[in-house]
Amino acid sequence: MANIKITRPSYSDQTLRGTFARPEDNEFKVKWQYRLKQKVTACKDAPWVSYLMALFPILTWLRQFNVRRHLLGEILAGLTIGFVNVPQGMAFAGLAHLDPFYGLYVAFFPVIVYIFMGSCHHQSWGGFGVTAIISGDAVVRVMATKLEAGCAPMAPTSTVEPDGSTALELSITIALLVGSIQCIMGFLRMGFISAYLSRSFIQALSTGAAFHVATSQLPTILGLDLERPHGAFSIIKIWIDVLSSLAHVNLATLVVTLVAFLLLVILAFTNYMLKERRPVPIPMDMIVVVLITILSFAFKIEEEFDVELVGEIRTGFPTPKAPSFDHFTDLITDALAIALVTYAVNISLCKTIAEQHDYEIDDNQELLASGFANAISSFFSCYVSGPSLSRIWIVEKAGGRFLITSAVGCLFTLIVILALGQYLEPLPKAVLGVVLIFSLKKMIFQLSLLPALYRQSKWDFVVWVVTFSAVFLLGVAPGLFVALVFSFFAVALRVQFPSYTTEGKVEGTELFLDTESFKTEVDRRFIVFHMQTSLCFLNALCFKKKLKALLRIETTDNDEPVMSNGSNDIALDDTDVIIHNVVSTAHTAAAPSSNGFSDVSLSTERGGSAEERSILINCASFSFVDQDGARVLASVLEELKAGGISVRLASCTESVHQSLLQSSHFGDLTDVFYPSLLDAYMSAA
Repeated sequence: MANIKITRPSYSDQTLRGTFARPEDNEFKVKWQYRLKQKVTACKDAPWVSYLMALFPILTWLRQFNVRRHLLGEILAGLTIGFVNVPQGMAFAGLAHLDPFYGLYVAFFPVIVYIFMGSCHHQSWGGFGVTAIISGDAVVRVMATKLEAGCAPMAPTSTVEPDGSTALELSITIALLVGSIQCIMGFLRMGFISAYLSRSFIQALSTGAAFHVATSQLPTILGLDLERPHGAFSIIKIWIDVLSSLAHVNLATLVVTLVAFLLLVILAFTNYMLKERRPVPIPMDMIVVVLITILSFAFKIEEEFDVELVGEIRTGFPTPKAPSFDHFTDLITDALAIALVTYAVNISLCKTIAEQHDYEIDDNQELLASGFANAISSFFSCYVSGPSLSRIWIVEKAGGRFLITSAVGCLFTLIVILALGQYLEPLPKAVLGVVLIFSLKKMIFQLSLLPALYRQSKWDFVVWVVTFSAVFLLGVAPGLFVALVFSFFAVALRVQFPSYTTEGKVEGTELFLDTESFKTEVDRRFIVFHMQTSLCFLNALCFKKKLKALLRIETTDNDEPVMSNGSNDIALDDTDVIIHNVVSTAHTAAAPSSNGFSDVSLSTERGGSAEERSILINCASFSFVDQDGARVLASVLEELKAGGISVRLASCTESVHQSLLQSSHFGDLTDVFYPSLLDAYMSAA
């Protein structure tokens, strides 16, 4: 084991700054005005070419593309993803209450935009089940509201409402709204919001949404003609309707479902067994679609067995059409939910795969790419597009390294739109439902992660369960907002009720460690107190109470600090703390604390004097201290100083140090700061 030997004088904060601080403009540099000026100057000096390359990352990564090394792999991966994107897009269109051929447009137009603007080389943009189902729910809600108002009965795409609103028009309006919201967020550099969406939150959200998507396909794969309920507890209502209608299941449709599912299982197993020898994954979805389409055409299952087919698939490009502005206010909440979900899932997937392949993801650029993809494609009859929880890994396993893969996939989709789409008309809709459910298996199996998550973090486990339950029971959009509120509430609780420890010095070293977890040397002249979070209005009173308990401080019956009316200022009575002198010729141990602190006494074994008693507060975990925290901390220092106990604040960050000094409560307390626990310890020894 290597030894570390450091020889230096013991520093207080004042001597440290007097020796090493930069004299010129040191305080000004930590202020936000200086940082803002630096950013503005950097933007003014940047050439327009840099902006252009930042807005279109294709100009950067395309120069790294080596035709001889990469082209063949990109073509194979692109064909594979094209075979997957076409049937999935058609299936997702049904979730949005649109005819399947609209899914082909979503597999083409927004993907082209993302190729030019996306920063993730492996992303496969296109249909996204989670956003499709939120969009579909919003469409049905608005059309049902219009129906209740006395309009004509609705139909998914063909029946036009008296004011011209159809499901298609509402869907493309949602796409334009989502794109506009994401573009605004991108230009405002709001990519940082991804930090507020934890991994457990995103996993629970996607799992809950997967259950909604899978459940919505049950009537389709069983051949049942059921009205799809919406709103809270809709998933339970669907299960009740399905179970009560089992006697009316179309047996031919059920056979088609079982055959499709069996083929997918066989092909998935084959994919797994041959994963070391095959150059690219077997396109399971497309193989099943083609095989069953051929069988459906050969046996005429629609005429003979009344199996519902995909039906007409229009060839050629759609006529560009501007979205309607009549329902912006009705759809804005759903659009905001879709924008947040799309961004959260996309950035999570992108960063995960980018870490594996050693390149960077630009959060703000992903917002712009997603926003422009949805906004532009809304003029070409596209519902909301997004990332894919399965296709991105297919690209990676197929050997794709650049967005050339998506370009090749778009070329295949273009051929289907212009020529081959009509040959998919005999495809049973049940097959699309099976393909959709099978693609969600990884999302549903995320439930198996709960035991490990519980062992790792109880807080994350609770957030996961609450998020999943809210999405599962209330629906994706309402559940998202409920889960967001709870997630922030959970963070506030963790700040309000943090861990508190006492620390001791490891003999012969400069290390101070938790006395309950490590064998440390506890000098009874000192107490090293550590609150493991920032000090703010949420936990300031608790901080003081914990320190009181540790110091065997008693309070009077009426000494509770109270909140002043109209503000968060904490009013502290001058007599609220009575510090007992514990100097005694005999050693007296502190009473055990209910908060898990080690027994500590302020007296020394030799009956030390009051001047020998010191408290060292480890401030290393304070990322910030607000006004209430500074007030309470200053009051603690003054009260303990009046009782003959010295207090030292160690390991404050520069921002915390400046914040405390600039507050009105630390006017005469400038000599209590020390750069490290060792410096504070040595000065008190």
